[in-house]
Amino acid sequence: SCSLVGDGPGELRGMRKRLREFATTLEGRQQLPHFTIEALNFKIVISDVATHLATIGEAGGELDLIEIHAAGFTRTKNAANIVAKNLMNISIGLLAYWLVGFPIMFGDGGSANGFIGLSGWALSVTDGSAANSFESLDWSGVSISTKWFFQAVFAATAATIVSGAMAERTHFRGYLVYALFLTAFIYPVIGHWIWGGGWLSQLGGTGVLDYAGGLVVHLNCGIAAIVIAKVLGPRKGFPGDVQPPHSPPFVLIGAAMLWVGWYGFNGGSALAANANAGMAILVTHIAAATASLTWMAIDWYKNGKPGLVGMVTGTIAGLATITPAS
Repeated sequence: SCSLVGDGPGELRGMRKRLREFATTLEGRQQLPHFTIEALNFKIVISDVATHLATIGEAGGELDLIEIHAAGFTRTKNAANIVAKNLMNISIGLLAYWLVGFPIMFGDGGSANGFIGLSGWALSVTDGSAANSFESLDWSGVSISTKWFFQAVFAATAATIVSGAMAERTHFRGYLVYALFLTAFIYPVIGHWIWGGGWLSQLGGTGVLDYAGGLVVHLNCGIAAIVIAKVLGPRKGFPGDVQPPHSPPFVLIGAAMLWVGWYGFNGGSALAANANAGMAILVTHIAAATASLTWMAIDWYKNGKPGLVGMVTGTIAGLATITPAS
């Protein structure tokens, strides 16, 4: 028989060619019903690729390259601290999301389902029983573990977004408590309202629409960042003595990884290799490029010259802005 799904990018690129060749053979025509199963396997592979792209954007594998971007904005003495804190986002966030966050976000809450999910704790379900615990995710045919893996990266990213608002003025111990609370409760509850069948998903008949997290992730965590920044107050010397970013190249490297990783976030939100995924990747690319050029032009007009930090800020703004409608 023909293996339609391989182990690496080269195999994936050759899948269509092998499928066409196999379909013309006698064996291929006899095994045609099995193509449906293989197509589902291909969806799983695509979902895993998208998740790893998203993980690159959030964590650069297991190293927090999103926070290389943020660390570039801080003073040199605090760079290691902010990267260490966001390594904890991954370590604490993934465990908290596995134990309680994912069930709260996508579980069935029964009579309380408009507000919170209350089933599937610690992912203690099989693929066969997942439909009862995680009905809000039934639209995708990939396994429940794959769905968790993809969504867990979003949860860790949520904690990372807020961390920039408290950079250089939060004790490490307090930060750990914050990361646990946000990924286990705050982010999942808001996520349940929109993606998990909660009250916002029922609003006005069609519900609030958020394709890849512009509201669930960015608006949610942006509001949390404003609240935390207000509680902590400004950095010492601000605004009279503003410290410039200690490493603009770090800022650029982190943003470049984000740009690539965002294809996983937006394109991967389809959890399939289809037209929705392709369009999401296309508009994500266009939005980032357009926003980068726009910010550069504004910088040039106001300051007489373009600046790297301004261009990168435009890139991130474009990526975040297109996310809910990608």
